[in-house]
Amino acid sequence: MGHKRDGMAKAVLIGGVVGGLLSSLPFPTCILPYFLSGVISAYLMSREFSRSNVDYLIAGTLSGVIAGFLSWCLDTVILLTAVPSLVKTYIDINPSMGDHFMELVYMEGVMAVNAYKMNIPFYVILGAISGAIGGILYGKLRR
Repeated sequence: MGHKRDGMAKAVLIGGVVGGLLSSLPFPTCILPYFLSGVISAYLMSREFSRSNVDYLIAGTLSGVIAGFLSWCLDTVILLTAVPSLVKTYIDINPSMGDHFMELVYMEGVMAVNAYKMNIPFYVILGAISGAIGGILYGKLRR
């Protein structure tokens, strides 16, 4: 039984990481990478074991959760690294706004980070639902 869980865990991790990385690319991919995470995990599982639709559903859901959380983490890092460089560019262009603008940007940055923390459930739930659909679709199309 441990070997079966190990194979499932490996497939879920690979599918989740690939889906999370793809969803953070700056292309308008929407939720397609979350579906893809479920499909990848289902495909990897089907290569090693004979699975049922329930196994595909569970693997797709878990890989979607991983993809959603990883996507949230990467999007947050991108937000926190891009905003300061944009602010510096604006201050270089318009130096008279320096101090006042920095205070305003700091307050906006704190609000943005707090709002982004509230997005964790959205990313995870969207990833879970989409990953589950991707896993089930793979299971149905495979037969």
